[in-house]
Amino acid sequence: MSINRHNVLKHCQNEAAMSNQKIFERYIQIAEVLGKLFPNMLEVVVHDFKDLDHSVIHIVNGHISGRKVGDAASELGIRRLLEKEAIPDVLVNYINRNARGQKFKSASIAIRDDKGKMIGAFCFNVDLSHFEQFQSFLDHFIRCETNMIVGANDINDKQISHVDELQHEINQCLLQTGLSSVQLTYKDKQAIVSRLNQQGFFNKRGAISAIATSLQLTRQSIYNYLELAKNKK
Repeated sequence: MSINRHNVLKHCQNEAAMSNQKIFERYIQIAEVLGKLFPNMLEVVVHDFKDLDHSVIHIVNGHISGRKVGDAASELGIRRLLEKEAIPDVLVNYINRNARGQKFKSASIAIRDDKGKMIGAFCFNVDLSHFEQFQSFLDHFIRCETNMIVGANDINDKQISHVDELQHEINQCLLQTGLSSVQLTYKDKQAIVSRLNQQGFFNKRGAISAIATSLQLTRQSIYNYLELAKNKK
């Protein structure tokens, strides 16, 4: 009994087609789940490379790119077939754009049959426009400027680069009086604060904190001394 080669070939092709169909159905199922999780930002596409002019067999959230079922394969899809060794099966986090110029963060996975032959692609496109708008809002919200009067560290003003210079000047004042900071009288402290003010130390970042600590004064006391000195002018 002779074997009809045509029938055998057709049977094998049918079995392969059925097997591929099950593979694609699985990807379509996953695409539906992911698309429903992120309906306004994630587009999921299933390509069947059997017909490159109409390779899109399923698409979820197609409004993101404007594509639909029956559309052609992307350039990457065709390159996958032409440059099999050059392009890996998994590509993640590459930049893409739709026809409107919106930027996407994309990923693509090659779909292979049971024998390892590439038969399609599973693609993801995240619309970054939502995040760019939010980033723009955040950039606007957190934008600030360094004020020459306030400086850059008004709350924690103890870390100053000129602390050694300031402490040296205070020590010189103490040497001239022959007293320690504990022994200084009200007038002594007032005189030292006035001298430091005249030398411009109070225009430097953290001066008030450093002087208060060194002379064992409160900030209120320093303010009062400065006000008194200003009123005497």
